[in-house]
Amino acid sequence: MTPCRTRATSQARAGKRSVRVTEAEREVALLLLKGLSLREIAGLRETSERTVRHQSLAVYRKAGLAGRAELSAYFLEDLLGPRQRERRRM
Repeated sequence: MTPCRTRATSQARAGKRSVRVTEAEREVALLLLKGLSLREIAGLRETSERTVRHQSLAVYRKAGLAGRAELSAYFLEDLLGPRQRERRRM
């Protein structure tokens, strides 16, 4: 599996360091962001719920995140980007 890059909330705030995740971990993270349960993700990916749980925990560990809420917060912050935040200050 080829590692992909994503950034973590705590690391992004501290300098935008990239985190290497596998393609499977990336897919699981995106499905978590869409609000799917571990069981639903396992069904879609045709794997066990245990495998999905391990992949999601690997994403959180590699990124230094506490869980799904921090994962969501990071991607929302990243989506807004600095330009949006600067406009709100004006």
